[in-house]
Amino acid sequence: MLHASETFSESKQVKEALLSRDAIFRYCTFESANIDGGDTDGVFLSCEFRNFEWYWGMFNLALFHNCKFEG
Repeated sequence: MLHASETFSESKQVKEALLSRDAIFRYCTFESANIDGGDTDGVFLSCEFRNFEWYWGMFNLALFHNCKFEG
C-alpha cells in the first residue's frame, strides 16, 4: 500500500500505519507518537519523524531514504 504526503499523528494512528505490512511511505510525516514494542518493514522515502519515541521498536528490513528525525 502506498501512502503519499500523509500526516500520521498521535500514537494510535502512527502505530497502525507502521504495523501495516509492506507499506511504502513517500513524503509522509509521523509525529507526536510514543509507542512501546512492535516492528515495521516499510519503505520510507523523504519522510519526517517529529517528537517520535519508539521504545523496543524494531525496524526489520525497513528502508529509510532521505528521512529527517527531529526530537
